[in-house]
Amino acid sequence: MAYGKRVYGKRHQTFVRFTLLLVAAFLTIFGFVFQQPFQAASPASSPVATYSHGRLRLSIPYQALHAGAGRFTVEVLNPEDQAIGHSAQQVTI
Repeated sequence: MAYGKRVYGKRHQTFVRFTLLLVAAFLTIFGFVFQQPFQAASPASSPVATYSHGRLRLSIPYQALHAGAGRFTVEVLNPEDQAIGHSAQQVTI
């Protein structure tokens, strides 16, 4: 036997392979379990609509590149694409 060279048995090699496979499986499962909360915490917010007590409330996040004024119009459609509600408002950013 040469100096510094080790000879491992088949049982040891099987144990090492099993350990590596187990670690890889654990990391994969860990990634899937914790992936969803981090996706939900993205900096780009999405619009939110809430209907309560006969009122529809909208929250539409928007980042303007520069200040200005304009008209904001919302139409609420039914499943047949017919307007059942309309709101228009002057806004200044």
